[in-house]
Amino acid sequence: MLLALQPSLIVIYFILVRYNVNLDEVALLDLFNTLLIFLPIIISISFIPKLIIKNFTKYILILSTSTVLFFTYTSIHSTFYNYFIFGHSIGSHKVLIPIILILLVIEIYLILKSTKNFDKILVISTGFVFSMIIFTMIDIGMISNIEPISDYSTEQIFSYEKNNLKDIYVITLDEYLGTKSLMDKFNYDNSDFDDFLKERGFFIPDNTFSNYMETRLALPSLLNMDYVNIDYESKR
Repeated sequence: MLLALQPSLIVIYFILVRYNVNLDEVALLDLFNTLLIFLPIIISISFIPKLIIKNFTKYILILSTSTVLFFTYTSIHSTFYNYFIFGHSIGSHKVLIPIILILLVIEIYLILKSTKNFDKILVISTGFVFSMIIFTMIDIGMISNIEPISDYSTEQIFSYEKNNLKDIYVITLDEYLGTKSLMDKFNYDNSDFDDFLKERGFFIPDNTFSNYMETRLALPSLLNMDYVNIDYESKR
């Protein structure tokens, strides 16, 4: 039954989305390795005999919902982490996990007790997920064919005193959240690390923001003290 592959299509979609976001940092082999880990598991679960739930359509819908929750849990956690009820963060694991499990149990109960025919819903949702996979693959293909080209043709002349040169050390932490954000988001005090650097003469600016969200662009911009000119129309 082709519709039984909906949970597998959901797995493929979410993995492709993460690969698309990290296209410059993740090898294509890593994508296939990840798929080889998740797909056999979800496929085997999808074809469990009707010993658990007699209605196969309902079983696939429940499994699909559980799969979506599994892959979106991190996003849900980040979204609700700054919202509090009675002094407790909604996004904290000890609060969020029980809430999600309760909602999932309620959904399973309602689906199993319902007398409605869910075949059309399964067909429509499967077609929707398949379409999203196609669009994501097209997006990956288009981005893969774009190569940023930096324009360094403009020469700049700097003057300096040869007898007064100093060693300059720049520490760039890739994907580092920052002391303030670590405290706000995760309640983690990383001030010891800042104090360690300051004691050794490093200057740490407050509330810094990168010019670019990608290391391959942010680092050249920092070291050259200029913006990186990119021609997005150029192809490999």
